Amino acid sequence: MEKQSLKRRGIKKVEVESAAPLSPAVKKEVGESLPIVFNIVGDPIGPGFIKSFAEPGMNLTGCTNLSASLSGKRLEIFKKAFPRIKKVVTFYDPANAFSILSIQETRKAASGLGIEVKEIFVKNADEIDKELAELRPGEYDGFYNTPDSRVVGLINKVVARANELKIPVMGHEEDLAVKGVALTYGANFYLLGRDCAIVVENIMRGNSPRTEPVISPSRLELIVNQKTLDAIGQNVSQTILSQADKIIK
Repeated sequence: MEKQSLKRRGIKKVEVESAAPLSPAVKKEVGESLPIVFNIVGDPIGPGFIKSFAEPGMNLTGCTNLSASLSGKRLEIFKKAFPRIKKVVTFYDPANAFSILSIQETRKAASGLGIEVKEIFVKNADEIDKELAELRPGEYDGFYNTPDSRVVGLINKVVARANELKIPVMGHEEDLAVKGVALTYGANFYLLGRDCAIVVENIMRGNSPRTEPVISPSRLELIVNQKTLDAIGQNVSQTILSQADKIIK
């Protein structure tokens, strides 16, 4: 859109950010001075970004991948895929509000599934490396990835160590499956990005972020990485295999 058209609407700039941990920093820097459009935020209500999906009531709006609220469902799928799972390990930064919201949902599901979830706090890359090195063969039946930007940034190391231990990793989006995670369930980030572009356009056209609805995923996908499963000598149940939206071979 041309600058003159934006100026007529009183909008000179819109802050657009992706990934939950950036949102507090952007909000702190921008304050109420500009509209902020977020994407791939697991739970925008919990940390107080918005008041509701239908009417944010703040200068923030955008798209959510619902990752936090899907955490329990994700653990349920992990159990259905690998029925023998009894104990899993997960890494996350306790200072990450979105990880805390996610793990709360995971705990609720775990009690009903008969799964013990070992939570390990990691605050930087060095701690992730250290904790991965300390995992022992037979100690866990799987690695459950709590959405956390630091851990996701080092997912290749997580996958490599899990493969050494011959245990599957459960993740929350397709890109992780492409990087070797055995099983993922969550929003299609490509479609979510397309939807978020519509939100940006609406704001640029003069819509207020306070009344511009937050968009939820139009599609949730179950991805199986058969190549990884073959490498670690594991198989998912036929139930999950038949439900998979995509199988990476």
